[in-house]
Amino acid sequence: MGFGPWYLHLDFATHLVSLLRNSDTLAVFILGSASLAMPGADHPMILDFPESAASQPWYDGALYQYYEYQFLQMNTNVNWIGISPSEAFPSGPATSYVAGKDTLLVGEDGQSHITTGNMALAILDQLEHPTAIRDRIVVRDAD
Repeated sequence: MGFGPWYLHLDFATHLVSLLRNSDTLAVFILGSASLAMPGADHPMILDFPESAASQPWYDGALYQYYEYQFLQMNTNVNWIGISPSEAFPSGPATSYVAGKDTLLVGEDGQSHITTGNMALAILDQLEHPTAIRDRIVVRDAD
């Protein structure tokens, strides 16, 4: 399984935004967790990654999703919602989830995870009853 080309995240976002300007259509973007702040921090965690992380195969994906979020924030005439998963994103059922904003959510067990089922549930909830238009939420599995 290969990685990239990660710039396609940003290419897709710019294309979709250009198509949806000044419309009522709601676009949902799944953003990575690297653009979230760690609990107690006031800046995205990607800014704290060591220089050696840039050589890792996942780094460009995290970086381009951070760029994607920055780009979305500049667009006030498009109805978009960003949803960031927790640190771990395993396959699993929909049970229940907790939502927050801009900070990585950690459960009582000290872990940060959301199942694919709960992520799907969060996306559907935002489509049916949007609470974060032109904004981003972060979700994790409920304890």
